[in-house]
Amino acid sequence: MSDVVEAQAAVAAVERNIAAVASARSDLSAQLPTLRLERTEAARGMLLAGAPRKAWQAALLAEQEATALLADMDAVVATLTRELVQARYSVEGVLREEYRVALAQRLRRVATENNFSVQDADSFLGDVAIAYKWLQGVPRTDEVDHKHAHTWWIDQSGTNIATRAFVLAVLCCGDVRVEFDGTVISFGLSKYIGKPAASLPLTGDPTPPAYRALITTSNQTIRRAAYADR
Repeated sequence: MSDVVEAQAAVAAVERNIAAVASARSDLSAQLPTLRLERTEAARGMLLAGAPRKAWQAALLAEQEATALLADMDAVVATLTRELVQARYSVEGVLREEYRVALAQRLRRVATENNFSVQDADSFLGDVAIAYKWLQGVPRTDEVDHKHAHTWWIDQSGTNIATRAFVLAVLCCGDVRVEFDGTVISFGLSKYIGKPAASLPLTGDPTPPAYRALITTSNQTIRRAAYADR
C-alpha cells in the first residue's frame, strides 16, 4: 500500500467516525422531546396521583443522560474534526512529496535528453517545480512567440528563478515549442490565448518523438544560453 493510499485511508476512517457520531446524535436529538414528555408525565403522576417517585427519577435520569451524551457527542465530533484536518494535511504532504519525486525523475530525463546538468540542491528542484506549476496555466501556441524572450516569461511568472531552472521546467512540460534564434530562447506560449497545457506525465520515461519535435534548435546552443542565468 502506498503512502498516499494509507493517508487517504486514514482520512476516510475519520470521516466515517464523524458520520457515525453525527448519525447517532441526530437519532438521540429526535428522542429528547419524548424523554422530556415522559419526565413531565411522571412528575404529574407523582404529584397528582401519588405514583411512585421512582418512575419520575428514572425519567429524569434518562433525560439527563441523553442531554449529557449529546454534549459529549459534540465534543467527540470537535475532536474528530481536528483529527480530520490533520489527516487531510498529511495527505497533502504525501502528495507534495510524491509530486517532487516524480518531477525530479522527469527533470533528470529531460536534462539527459538535452545535455543539461542538474543541481542536486533542493532549492534548484524547488525553482523548477515553481516554474512548472506556473506553466500549467499558460496557454500553448503552435507558433513560437519571438517578441518575448525567456527573461520576459520569467518576469511574468513573478519569480526570480534561474534561466536554467525555467527552461528545464518548460522542457519538463513537454508540450511547449522551444526555439533559439542565436541570442534568446523563445517559447510557444501566449499569456492570454492558446491551447491549454497537455503536459507529459511526470515520469522518467523518454520524451515521445511528437514532443521532441517541438524543440527545433541546437540543444548545445540552448544549454549555453540557459547557463547565462539572470
